Amino acid sequence: MKSYGSKIQKTLLATALLSLSVSPAYAAKVTDKLEISGKAFLGLHSNKVENFSSATQTTTVKSNTTGATVDRFYLQAKYHLNDQWYGRITTDVNNETKVGLKRNTNVFLKYAYVEGKLNDALQVRLGLSHTPWIDYEQKLWKHRYIAKVYSDFFKFDDSADYGVGLKGKALDKMVEYWFTYTNGGGYGKPNASQAMDVNGRLTVHPIKGMDISAGFRSGYRGKKLLATVNPTKEDMNQVMISHGTKTWRVGANFLTRTKKNNVSTTQTDSGYTAWAWANFGEYGVFGRYDYMKSTPFGGATSAKTVHYVAGVEYFATKGMNIALALDTSRVTNGNDTWKFTATGDTSKSTKIGLYSQFKF
Repeated sequence: MKSYGSKIQKTLLATALLSLSVSPAYAAKVTDKLEISGKAFLGLHSNKVENFSSATQTTTVKSNTTGATVDRFYLQAKYHLNDQWYGRITTDVNNETKVGLKRNTNVFLKYAYVEGKLNDALQVRLGLSHTPWIDYEQKLWKHRYIAKVYSDFFKFDDSADYGVGLKGKALDKMVEYWFTYTNGGGYGKPNASQAMDVNGRLTVHPIKGMDISAGFRSGYRGKKLLATVNPTKEDMNQVMISHGTKTWRVGANFLTRTKKNNVSTTQTDSGYTAWAWANFGEYGVFGRYDYMKSTPFGGATSAKTVHYVAGVEYFATKGMNIALALDTSRVTNGNDTWKFTATGDTSKSTKIGLYSQFKF
C-alpha cells in the first residue's frame, strides 16, 4: 500500500512539473489570437429569511443557513480572427436549487457570440451576449461579487440573452450606445417565441469620469407562445448618473416597470438606488441603498422593499478581493419575492459574511 501511495505521489508531482514546464510555451502559442481568463465569486455566509403573516400573526423562518458558497465561476475564451472579428465563449458555474436537477451545482453557457467591428461607431454581435445595461452598471458599481445591480437584483432584466446587437461610440467617445433584439427569456431560456424583445442604452460622458445614461426594455421576455392566451408584456425604463475616478465613485438611478396583458395593466414597479465606494490603498469601503415599490393592478396598497448593502474590502493582490459585508432587505405588505401579499405582511432577509472575488 505504501509503495502504491508513493507511486501516486510521484505521478502527481511529475504531472505538476510537466504542466509548469509547458505552460509558458502554451501561453506564447495562444497570445496572438487566443485569450483565456476567468472570474470566481466565493464566500462564507450566514443567511436568514423570515416572513410574517398578518392573517395568522405568526412569523415563519423560511431559511436559516450558514456555509460556504461558489456563487459564480466564469471561464472565458476569446479568439481573434483578425482586428475586425472575434468570438467569445464563457461558461458559468452556478449554485442551483431547482427541483428536478440532479446536482445543485451546474455548468452552463453565459456568453457565446461573434462580434465584428466595422469602426468605433459600429460593432455588431450575434449569439448569446450581454444585454446593454447590467454589465455596464456592474463595471461602475464594481461589487457584483457581493450584490447584483438594481435591475438584476429585482429581476427586471437579464444579464445575457440570445439575439443580435449593435453598439458603438461617437463624438470622440463622448457618446456610446448599445441596442439589442433578443429572444427575451435570458441566457437560461434559449427558446424562440412569437415576439422578440428590444433593449437599449444611451450614455453620454459630458466630463471626464461622469456617465449619464438612459435605458429601456420592452417585450414579452420569451413568454408569448401559441398556447398563451393573454401574454404579459413588460416595459422598463431607467436613468442613471454616476461620477468618479479610479479610487472612488458614486451613482444613482431611477427605474420604472409596467406589466400589461391584452386586458389591463397587471402590475407597476418603481424605485431607485444610490451607491458609493472608495478605495484607500489596500482597503476600501462601499455601500448601497435600494428602494422598490410594487403595486398590483387595482391595488390600493403596494409592497415596499428597502435593501441595504455595506462593507469593507481588502485588496490582497491584483485580481483578489476579500470583503466583509452585510446584505439585508425588508419588505412591507409583501413576501421575500417583493410582491404584494396582504397589508401588514412583512419579510426580512439578513445575509452577512465573507465575500471574495478572484480574477485571472
